[in-house]
Amino acid sequence: MNTPATIFLVDDVAANRDTLRELLDGQGYQVVEAADGPTALQLAAETPPDLVLLDVMMPGMDGYEVCRRLRADARLAEVPVIMVTALDDQASRLAGLEADADDFITKPFNRAELRARVHTITRLNRYRRLLDAEQKLRDSEARFHQLAEHSNEVFWFVTLRPEKIAYVSPAVEKIWGLPAEQFYEDARRWLKAIHPDEQPVVRATFDAVLAGASARFEVEYRVVRPDGAVRWVLDTGTGIRNGRGEIVSIGGVARDITERKEAGELMLRAQRLENIGMLAAGIAHDFNNALAPIIMAGPLVRQHVSNSSGLSLLDMMEKSAERSAGLVRQLLSFARGASGQSQLLQVRHVLQEVIDLAGATFPKSIRVESHLPGDLWPVQANPTQLHQIFLNLCVNARDAMPQGGNLTLTAANRALDAAAAAGIAGAQPGAFLAIEVRDTGTGIPPEVLARIWEPFYTTMGEGTGTGLGLSTVHGIVQNHRGFVTVQTRVGHGTAFTVYLPAAEGATGGGEPGARAVQPRRGEGELILVVDDEEPVRLLTASILTGHGYRVVTARDGAEAIAVFAPRAAEVRLLLTDSDMPMLGGPALAAALRRLKPALPVVSMSGADSRVSAAHQEFTTAFLAKPFQAEALLSLVRRTLDEARPPVSSQPAT
Repeated sequence: MNTPATIFLVDDVAANRDTLRELLDGQGYQVVEAADGPTALQLAAETPPDLVLLDVMMPGMDGYEVCRRLRADARLAEVPVIMVTALDDQASRLAGLEADADDFITKPFNRAELRARVHTITRLNRYRRLLDAEQKLRDSEARFHQLAEHSNEVFWFVTLRPEKIAYVSPAVEKIWGLPAEQFYEDARRWLKAIHPDEQPVVRATFDAVLAGASARFEVEYRVVRPDGAVRWVLDTGTGIRNGRGEIVSIGGVARDITERKEAGELMLRAQRLENIGMLAAGIAHDFNNALAPIIMAGPLVRQHVSNSSGLSLLDMMEKSAERSAGLVRQLLSFARGASGQSQLLQVRHVLQEVIDLAGATFPKSIRVESHLPGDLWPVQANPTQLHQIFLNLCVNARDAMPQGGNLTLTAANRALDAAAAAGIAGAQPGAFLAIEVRDTGTGIPPEVLARIWEPFYTTMGEGTGTGLGLSTVHGIVQNHRGFVTVQTRVGHGTAFTVYLPAAEGATGGGEPGARAVQPRRGEGELILVVDDEEPVRLLTASILTGHGYRVVTARDGAEAIAVFAPRAAEVRLLLTDSDMPMLGGPALAAALRRLKPALPVVSMSGADSRVSAAHQEFTTAFLAKPFQAEALLSLVRRTLDEARPPVSSQPAT
């Protein structure tokens, strides 16, 4: 139903307004009266009229000024104005035209003529407004199409009777992998591309909109492209109603949120790994404390066993304990993640850990082999990160051999001259340790090979991989100033070769930092041993006593302070566990150093092989549990030799 035209009657004489109202009554107009110019302007600002019948001669503000002010207001500038006045001279008419009036009627006027003029002008004004609205709509549609056609988001519009896609923007091809034209041909392609797990949710969401239960909607779902790639989509929109309030169409915007979802999942995965790592560190600590007495007691028991059967059992016990200690070290390596410092190391040992882990956990249908010479050049690297990259490559090889096959790790020294380096992307001349991980699996197709280093790119099925393994390998190797090469043949297998720069001055494959000299025996130095684990405490004291040291012990920090206080001058070294209840090793060391500032401190722990920054000032050296007697004796001797001579030395009483 059309809204009646609004006509303003502006005249300071009430009788004149009554005459005009009587004339317009019954014509279908909504009439509003104003007795002066300011009132008329205020009413017009609140409700713009379709026509103003304006008297010229009014006190305060005449009709000319009212007309000029209407034209100065952007919202009212197009409102038609008819001047109604008793003035009939040419100057008055000219003044009205200069004020931009649309027409001029002289009193007394012909009633039929006035009605005709009012009807014509209001109808023309309605047409003008309709044309303006249509032009604005066309301009708005043009702006929308320009935005939609060039946006990365998918704008779409669906009609319900008939049910078809009325519009979908070109960006749909980036997400769905199909051109927009195919959706115009068959609207069902949209829903068919949605992952089966999310289709019921999407259907329920749209059903709720159609039923009027929800005006707006927001739903996330996966789209499976024709090439098998999966994209996450956030779809938001609303139902559109007709004049009767019925939902006749639905419009929305679909956004690709794949990267956001993957980043969120990666963060959750990192948080889970962090929690698992903390749990693993705690378990490793307890295991190491349990293993320490077994490993430490082996050499002591061996001194009292002479028959071959007993020695054989002892060998078996020691090997099992060392194997368990190795598993705990792997657990700690996982718990530490990518942390740790770069150090001079022999990669052969890292590779052997990875090989052992692969042999124990990979399917029996995969045969794991290795060729690791003893003269490999050492490298300067982070052992935890190296463990990670070679394990990732082995896992990648395992997944490429679902029916089984051979996995071979080979290491060799390689010297690349300028000519050889020029033939390898990213290579520089120099001495390198080359580690090859080769499988007999499916191989990598050429179209996939170009993208294997991209984060989140995976050739595995949905839900079976993150696509982060090879990108992590590439990043870590680059951080170590190395490079990776790939050789592959579809159906025959793949070989990844990691090149790591040899350490400066490397001349052979000897164990970095290895000590072949047996540590010197003690000379009666007094050592305070503190550990809440009694077997560790007693065996440590026994080993030290058997090698010429004097020992006093304590089972916790409080007892240690009581034992140390009367012997502060003669105690040469504090050997303490880091993790004890109530008063831990660092706090104990800080307390004892108040009594003897130069006291050397060797900290022991089964939780980690590093000293935290907060505890470094109270720790001279660190000993990781479990440890062999030789490691204990070497570290104690070296720490005592490097410490400053005591101010005084008195025999123990």
